[in-house]
Amino acid sequence: MSVATGVVASDGVTFFEQPQYLYRDVSQSLMIKAKNLASVANDTLSLAFEPELTLDDDYTTSIEIGDGDGNDKLVLHKKGGRSWAGVPKGVQEVKLTLLDVKLNGESLINAPIPAATVIKAPMVLGARCDDVPRVSQTDPKIVIEGHCLKQKAIDLIFKQEKDGRTLSKGEDYMIGEHTDEKMVLKLIDGHQWKESTGPLILKGINTLAGYV
Repeated sequence: MSVATGVVASDGVTFFEQPQYLYRDVSQSLMIKAKNLASVANDTLSLAFEPELTLDDDYTTSIEIGDGDGNDKLVLHKKGGRSWAGVPKGVQEVKLTLLDVKLNGESLINAPIPAATVIKAPMVLGARCDDVPRVSQTDPKIVIEGHCLKQKAIDLIFKQEKDGRTLSKGEDYMIGEHTDEKMVLKLIDGHQWKESTGPLILKGINTLAGYV
């Protein structure tokens, strides 16, 4: 945890740099670590962001008081239907920066604080029950199609089989060709997609911004 230079306000209020990853439209909250917020009324804080976010239109705020120095949180809650930032087509991520925090008109920081990296949530296109691609248990590859699949870190979470086995990246398969629209899973020699025949079910995807 690091502190932006000189980020200390009256009454010892301090904000810390601890940027997180957020899904543009899915992540519900952004947390900014701080200390000495116990005496600060939530409705007296005014925030400025780049890209711009507007209180009440885009988000609401709350303050959580922690159990130790530097464990307080200023929490932004995304309003339904809004986004943390626009992420243009062909761009992987957008940085969200806290430019200023004011308390009763007084600036609490004198240097911008990186708040979050905003990314698009990945999505896999599922197949209809009567149109599921058929492969053998040891087929060398499986192709997954979707949107926003090109991430800095991505892990696929498959449904656990009856014997407790779960398909695992690095152990059972590797990710080969990888674009925003397509991901090729390559089976590792000596392994198989399933112990028995039947559908291979993807439960979710995990990235730096969490599980979807």
